[in-house]
Amino acid sequence: PVQNPPIVKITKPATTGMTTLNKTYAFEATVLNVASKNDITVEFNGTLVPAANFTFNNNKVSYTGSLIPGKNTIKVTGKNNDGTNFDTSEVTQFSVNVGGDIKLPCKESEYPIINYNFPTTTVTSVSYSDFKVDGSLVNIDNINQITVYLNGVKKTDFSYNSQFNRFSHSMTLKPGVNTYKITLENDCKTIESVLTINYNAPKCGVEFEAFKSSEFCL
Repeated sequence: PVQNPPIVKITKPATTGMTTLNKTYAFEATVLNVASKNDITVEFNGTLVPAANFTFNNNKVSYTGSLIPGKNTIKVTGKNNDGTNFDTSEVTQFSVNVGGDIKLPCKESEYPIINYNFPTTTVTSVSYSDFKVDGSLVNIDNINQITVYLNGVKKTDFSYNSQFNRFSHSMTLKPGVNTYKITLENDCKTIESVLTINYNAPKCGVEFEAFKSSEFCL
């Protein structure tokens, strides 16, 4: 018997990889040899699109997607008793700065990064209350892009030298567990780093002997 598997062809965009400044895009695809809309699935940026959100009339699938900055991928799949077929395409969305300049999608190398000089691990234990976080920041231009919390309280007494990308913050720890959170934000991404600092405070008391007493710390 002659088999007629589905034929799927995305027609809009006509070529994959087109670019746009728009926040939405109306995708279209031709799907042949399927009985109904129930035999079609649409995926947008890796997420299955509910059937109510796209149309299928006269062999044409139409779907309007909200674009994210950078690459947006659509996949249309058709199935019948003779098989399954699909087609994919991409649309790249650019944004526009306030000044009217086109902002290209960010590269991962443009994301903020923090490299700690001290402490060297995200969980550390100390026996002293005076503590200093020290490190270098990447892709951070000024101190306003940095937010710091110590034990849930916002702190502003840190320093940042943008010329040398040097971050420094001296603080006083409370006995027990201290949580230190630093957030870095630029035009491309916001990242968050959390340190746990265990301060093992010395235990002090008074020791009594015959005719004298003395303080001690463990």
